[in-house]
Amino acid sequence: MFVFVVSMIERCDPTEESPQAICIAPTRELAKQIFEVASGLSKFTSVSSFLVVPHEKFPRRFNQNIIIGTPGKIHDVVGKRQLDLSRVKIFILDEADSLVETQGFIEQMNLFKNLMPGNVQLCLFSATYSTQIANFVDTLVPHPKMHVYLKPEELKIEKMMQLYIDCGDRDNKFNILSKVYSDINLGQCLIFVGTIKIAHIIKEKMERLGQTVAVLYGKGMDLDIRDNHG
Repeated sequence: MFVFVVSMIERCDPTEESPQAICIAPTRELAKQIFEVASGLSKFTSVSSFLVVPHEKFPRRFNQNIIIGTPGKIHDVVGKRQLDLSRVKIFILDEADSLVETQGFIEQMNLFKNLMPGNVQLCLFSATYSTQIANFVDTLVPHPKMHVYLKPEELKIEKMMQLYIDCGDRDNKFNILSKVYSDINLGQCLIFVGTIKIAHIIKEKMERLGQTVAVLYGKGMDLDIRDNHG
């Protein structure tokens, strides 16, 4: 994240009051995180930035240098001609694999590309490189100047311990989770699950054991709660 945020800041000319760097992220939380990093790194420059996510108020016309947001809202403000893409120099897609799976995103991206200068720098970051992503890249950037691939072993964090535990069956998962949490001295812990229902079930079970637990998800959750937990 820091790498492409620095690149966005460096590509912007603060004397031009126009959007010159765009970054799209799949979720409100990630977009907000990128925006906070951009705001912090550009604190001692004249480069300005703006966060474009649902349920926020936007200017009639954007003149900030860096625009960071989610695909749907970026598409909305472009469609309403609040966001002019004609002077964009660098366009970032973070977690491109998740973005491509979003309904309608490929069509949106084709629209964005047609509205930007022909020499715009397009950068895609993805944790996985599926056939779907490869086809998307070939369509969006037929002849990219550079591909950077990392081997799976290069993605591992040296100080992070990774374990695989065979739980036997689904019903035994929580028992093993509780044992792991009690046997290892953990100050804070993130537990990823597949559905909102399971998240609430685990929360209730862990609270019965005396743990302080909060749930975080997108669909249907109050935005203030999401922002506070995020």
